[in-house]
Amino acid sequence: FSSGASLGRLKGTFKLTERKGSWTLSQLALEGGDATTPVSFTVQGEVRDLTGLTSADLAAQFRLVDAALLESISGRALKPLSGSLAVATAPGAINSTLKALVGETEIRGDARVTLGEKRVQGVTIALETQQLRLEDFGFVPTQSEDTSATDSHAVETPANARPIQQGAGQQEGLPEPQPRPGLMALLRENSPPFPVDISVRIDGFSGDSSKLDSLNLKISGTDGRYTLEQFSFGYQQALAEIRGVIDLNPAPPAMSLAGQANAFPLSAILRDIGIATNVSGALTILGGVTAMGETADALVSSINGSVALALENAVIEGAAYDLLATDLLAWIYSGALTETSTHIDCTMARFDLRDGIATTESLYIESARMVASGGATFDLVKRRMDLRLTPLSKSRLLQVPSRIRLKGDMRSPKAEISPVAAVADATSSALMLIPELTLKLFGVNQSATRSYRPCQAELGN
Repeated sequence: FSSGASLGRLKGTFKLTERKGSWTLSQLALEGGDATTPVSFTVQGEVRDLTGLTSADLAAQFRLVDAALLESISGRALKPLSGSLAVATAPGAINSTLKALVGETEIRGDARVTLGEKRVQGVTIALETQQLRLEDFGFVPTQSEDTSATDSHAVETPANARPIQQGAGQQEGLPEPQPRPGLMALLRENSPPFPVDISVRIDGFSGDSSKLDSLNLKISGTDGRYTLEQFSFGYQQALAEIRGVIDLNPAPPAMSLAGQANAFPLSAILRDIGIATNVSGALTILGGVTAMGETADALVSSINGSVALALENAVIEGAAYDLLATDLLAWIYSGALTETSTHIDCTMARFDLRDGIATTESLYIESARMVASGGATFDLVKRRMDLRLTPLSKSRLLQVPSRIRLKGDMRSPKAEISPVAAVADATSSALMLIPELTLKLFGVNQSATRSYRPCQAELGN
């Protein structure tokens, strides 16, 4: 048979036979489209029992180059897609193998569906690629917006257009928009009633400005309880790993996660995910948290645990912050712009999290000119902060330290600088806070003969 269609000409042949009430479809050959059409495919194989698909072998080749169609299917601007799909069924199982080429990215996928008593008993999916290019999946670097150009080219509004009033939908008798369910609620609603085992392996990961070394993910579970057996990725010889459990059965659902990230290039990884920052350095994080809730706000408000971090060899573009402890008045009168950047040798802190509030009294910062210590409280629910620092100069033996305080909304905290009375018998070692404070905060044995890194994240006892 043959038929005309929007994708071109569709044609095919097959042989249908019956034996003892069992129908077999053999010598199947379907073909749709060609090299000149936006979609083309071929299907070959046989189905040995049409009544129950108990045994079948099918192989398909496909090609999609229509950008609009690809975006409507995936929601992203995919590059041209082509590949092959092989499906083999047998009593109790369906096995399939996918080989696809998206742009220049080659992907292999294997799936197995276990069947029993006409129901799915389990699903196993494994995906892998040697090199995944972000551009092939529509992830392109965003251009910074030119606000001046936007202001100078105002959008014209039709003369008969009326401004939209808040609550207009209610005034016109339209139903109020319903709030969308949270992430955990969506997971629970869509949790499959059978065991699943999903793994993803990416040996190379590259974009316009990034190149991840690897990414590995493995999730397994059943009955609403899932284990994150592995989630790790490398970035410029740095490594991050996370393990945990997500339990969707209790009300509200709960999660428990633990992980670490070692020596991550802070500015590079933030830039790759679209966050602009003026701070660079090697970031190390170690910790574990638990949370309960169905929405993001509920999860944040219930978060408990502890997290330690260390930022080494950081550069802060802008004001020379270490001048605070060198000459406070000169720093203020100069407008805090006497240098274009500040190099921070080490920043360390261990945060305790209780019901969405992170607190620390072990904040430590060291630069070429100063050593500063203090504490902080971050209310992650109300998004407010209270950070206190006392910077001290490395070059002065006698000085009157000042306390720096940032308090208020996290987006625009209020800064306060207040003098602190100097201790009468303060000695140079006490004022300079040379590594004794660091050793005490993070439990490093001073008598140990082995070498150690003074700037590291540790949770302690």
